[in-house]
Amino acid sequence: MRTIAVFAAAWLALWVLPARAEVCTNLVTVQMSAIPEMNGQSGGHLAAHVPNVTPPQGWTQQGRTLFWDRQAWEEAYDQLARQQVPLYCADNAPNGSEAARTIYRQYFAHQCTAANGQGVCTRANDVQVNAVQIVMRRINDRWVVYTAYPTPN
Repeated sequence: MRTIAVFAAAWLALWVLPARAEVCTNLVTVQMSAIPEMNGQSGGHLAAHVPNVTPPQGWTQQGRTLFWDRQAWEEAYDQLARQQVPLYCADNAPNGSEAARTIYRQYFAHQCTAANGQGVCTRANDVQVNAVQIVMRRINDRWVVYTAYPTPN
């Protein structure tokens, strides 16, 4: 009987109990990848949406919605970090898994219409946005900010 109880407890621990998860914004890999200039090294493309930051190779800001400035991105990230119901990143998630959140904020952003050879926006139209989409992705067994961008009305 004792063997059955031990087996049942082990089975519950492996299959029924929820997986361990951390608040995404508390993870060092997420915090480091939230820095636009460092994000591409982590496998993200946040810099494709932050003005005056060179996007990773293979990405361009042309045709994309960009934050008004770096401060607008930082404010959106800070708002995510302060939410009462946090965004969780599962410890044992397979690579390619995502955790995402829409942050509702109304402000202005840029819609890039031209970029230079490095993919940095050189001409844009101002657009009103009402939300920011923030996506974390598991890359190389680490959670990172994969992308974040304002969404126009």
